[in-house]
This record gives sequence, structure tokens and C-alpha cells, in this order.
Amino acid sequence: MKTCSSCGTPNKDASRFCLECAAPLAEKVPARRSRKDIPKRRIAFYVVAGLAALALLIGGISSLVVFTGEEAPRKGVLESAGDFLNGISGNGQAAEGAAEKASKSEKRKLPSRVAATGGEVRARGLIVSVSGSRSSDGAAIQRPLKGDRFVVCDVKVRNAGASPVLVSSLLQMSLQDRKGRVYGTGLYFPAPTFPDGEVRAGGEAGGKVAFEVPAKSNDLYFVFDPEVLRDGEEVAVRLF
Repeated sequence: MKTCSSCGTPNKDASRFCLECAAPLAEKVPARRSRKDIPKRRIAFYVVAGLAALALLIGGISSLVVFTGEEAPRKGVLESAGDFLNGISGNGQAAEGAAEKASKSEKRKLPSRVAATGGEVRARGLIVSVSGSRSSDGAAIQRPLKGDRFVVCDVKVRNAGASPVLVSSLLQMSLQDRKGRVYGTGLYFPAPTFPDGEVRAGGEAGGKVAFEVPAKSNDLYFVFDPEVLRDGEEVAVRLF
């Protein structure tokens, strides 16, 4: 109801003039939310990370489908991307720790081609290496769930082929233990982050990629999959 400021008569919300004295009725202005009620840093992080992950997911899958001629990506690719997006949005299995998620996912065999930390391993036309890795508790609001930790890997991918290649940390990189449990990228982005995107022929891309794993996990391997739409092309680097 609108109350006339001149005579105090109640009027319907749709009325523009008072039914009693014909005075113009002021439009209701919705109350503005205080800026103090909005956690700026948290919202900014979620918005930026969510948009970046969504764009990367759509662009990466679309480009890989075009390049390979396949109709749809493997189920594991969509599950990994879905877990990442759920973690950002707070939906789905966001409350599940890395161990619980891994127990529900399909176990995989370790790749046959494995290099030691500091060494190089070839994945089709790409040369992959991990110069080092460390455990981390994250920073600011980028924290692992209770019972988990981040493992940060210094990754380098060199394109030894004759054509540019798309490389995605979300779709192509993971950690795996000897029992076949797979752990995806985590919501922690230490600098310098790995620059997902096109790697030109003869060029290279390098940066840090964080994965969320159980706090007591060990005997871990960094796994890179150059062909996310096909099995059997993965390579690995042993971490610890």
C-alpha cells in the first residue's frame, strides 16, 4: 500500500494519485543493501574464478572436440571440470574432501611413461616436466577443506611440434597415487599461475598448478593427458 504524504490516506500500490486528495503519490524505492553486507574480496574471487573456469571449460572442450573430431569428451574430463566448478559455486559435492571424492571416482592405472621430478617426458608433440612440488595450506580465502592440503607443482610444457597446441591445467592435469585415485586441481592459484591457452610451435608455457589431496597422501604422481578425448596417451612425473 502507498500512503499519501499529504493527507495520510492509504492507496493501492498501482495508484499514481491519492484517491482522497488527488495528490501525486511517490514511487516506492527499494531499500539499498549496505556495502558492508557484501564481502567484496570473496565475491570478486568467486566471480573471477567462476567466469575463468567456465570460459576455460567451454573453450577447451570445444577446441579439443574440433581438433580431434570426437563427438564428446570422456566422462572423467567432465567430472573433473564439474568438481572444479562445484567447488567455486558451493554446489554439488563442494563439502566433500579430496579423499571422499577420489573414493567415488573411477580408479585409473598409472601411465606407462613416467619421469622423475626434474626430468622430461614426451606426450605426443609436447615435452612435459615438473621442476619441483611442495605442500601448501593456501592463502586468504583459498584454503583446502578440512583434512586436505594443496600440492603445488611447478609445471612446464614445451611444444616440440610444428603446430600450435591448446593446453589446459583444468582438463589435462591431475595428481594420482599408486592406488589409482585421481585428484583434480584445487581452488588455490599461487603465482605465477600456469597460463592456460595456446602454446605456439617451438614455444613453452610454465607456471604453478595446485591440486587438492588428502593431508596424509603420499607417493603422488603428476599426470598430463595430451588427448583428453582418448585413453592411453597420458604421461606422468613422480613427485613424492
